[in-house]
Amino acid sequence: MLSYITDLFGDIPYEDAGLAFLFDDKSFLPKYDPQEMVYKQMNDDLIAANEMLSSAEANQLIDEDRDLLFQGDRLSWRKFANTLRLRLLMRSSNKQDVSSQIATIFSSPTEYPVLSTIEEEPVFS
Repeated sequence: MLSYITDLFGDIPYEDAGLAFLFDDKSFLPKYDPQEMVYKQMNDDLIAANEMLSSAEANQLIDEDRDLLFQGDRLSWRKFANTLRLRLLMRSSNKQDVSSQIATIFSSPTEYPVLSTIEEEPVFS
């Protein structure tokens, strides 16, 4: 959702936006982050998610009974994260050169698996 918001409005509160619930003061005003930083941070978060989900410890990260999209399938989550990353890279490609990052994803399918069929798309079950 945040990628849609930054696409629509440009600079948005990103780093501070989730902190509002920590403050009792009703006048909390999160700082606005530049759109380039928002895209970079989202990209970094998706890289970290792929790495985390590829680790052996990741089995404890997902409760398959509560996972409404992929029923605990880590590979599907990795594919989803990397596909979202490709989407973000394509969206930011008019402002920065992302061709090497895209090439890395497509040239390393074991390290960066992506969704490749309509049947793999996330759907609530």
